[in-house]
Amino acid sequence: MQAIDGQPASLFDRLIEFLEQDPQNANLAADAVEAAIAEERLDQAEALLSDGRVDERRAAYLSGLVAMRRQDWPGAAAQYQAMFDAGEEAPAIRFNLAWSLAMEGRSDQALAALDETTARALPQAADDTAMRLLDLYQHRDPTLASALTQGLQLEKQAQGDEMKPKPGGGGVAAMRLVARGAAKLMAADDGPRIGALAFDGWDTHANEGGPVGRLAQLLGGLDGALAEFQSGLGARWRDTVIVVATEFGRTARINGTEGTDHGTGTIALLAGGAVNGGRMITDWPGLKPANLYQARDLAATTDLRAVIKGVLHDQFGIGERVLADAVFPDSAPAKPMKGLVV
Repeated sequence: MQAIDGQPASLFDRLIEFLEQDPQNANLAADAVEAAIAEERLDQAEALLSDGRVDERRAAYLSGLVAMRRQDWPGAAAQYQAMFDAGEEAPAIRFNLAWSLAMEGRSDQALAALDETTARALPQAADDTAMRLLDLYQHRDPTLASALTQGLQLEKQAQGDEMKPKPGGGGVAAMRLVARGAAKLMAADDGPRIGALAFDGWDTHANEGGPVGRLAQLLGGLDGALAEFQSGLGARWRDTVIVVATEFGRTARINGTEGTDHGTGTIALLAGGAVNGGRMITDWPGLKPANLYQARDLAATTDLRAVIKGVLHDQFGIGERVLADAVFPDSAPAKPMKGLVV
């Protein structure tokens, strides 16, 4: 990689070199814009945004970031308000809109912007609504009625009135509640052997934080959820394996709004009394610029399917052929990782 005035090339300069080799790569173009924003090269960021290579949605978001870095708060607020009005309700968009409005002196509108997404969320169906739907399905679609009945019974067993989320509890509190309900179900003698939970809110494009902040709060919620499983499962904890996995990693560098964007390499966590734990299994690629994937991400060195296959093989005795053909079709090269379960 070339040096400029005797100094190593910046991330932006390196991405531009990659982009020259692959000029129609929209993701590379967007990454170059983000690097330009982080390096305060705002004119170059705007030039890249104007040539049409970045997809429209991401270009709108990045244009708002440029306005924020220029402290053009009315322009940034208008950009994010337009995205929000069009149905874009990602936390980063909502936060940037609120921030821009607040910096413009419109604090009431900033608070309203934060509250409006919550108001738009679909509320939990009331019990009488569920009963009316069940009555309708029993007359029109018995199969669907049976599935709904089972679902309602499952929800009642898992939660109960005392476990329903309380107003203002937030996503972190909800993690513990959901885990508590799942543990209650799985601890029963006739309970399920396998469960799957989804915790959202991890898209930390802005104000990710370190030891304190948004990511720390989310990790605290996850820790609390695992604690709920351990206490709720009781003696069954010693036979339990929990796999914590995510769809993708985050970029290795902080972006222009003190967050990280979608990346590649990440981690998976195993917890439970049946886990052969107390260790870290990795082929660590390092974070030196030369070792990053596409000059931006932690490189992936382990196939997540191999980890999950290893758990399924050791915990449930599922054969390698079934894992490769039925559980993860066409995944024979990803061999089950050995020794994950005691």
